[in-house]
Amino acid sequence: MQQDGDMKNSFKKGNAKFNQVFGYNRVKKGGRATLNINPDHVAIVRQIYDWFLQKWSYADITQALMRRGIKTARGKDVCNLIR
Repeated sequence: MQQDGDMKNSFKKGNAKFNQVFGYNRVKKGGRATLNINPDHVAIVRQIYDWFLQKWSYADITQALMRRGIKTARGKDVCNLIR
């Protein structure tokens, strides 16, 4: 498992050490994994940030996403985001 400092350095270098992140596509470039913005998710990600800036709770954001039928990057329901 990577330490926090190692992970930060990895991110600074553009290396993706994860499988899927909502709003991004994981692609290989030059033999290493990196992230590209998924244009189909841009509006959703912006809406999530807007709600967050309006001080919506995680539960409220999750419920709004579920009402809209938005799934996680792996195609699952977002209900596990409720804390």
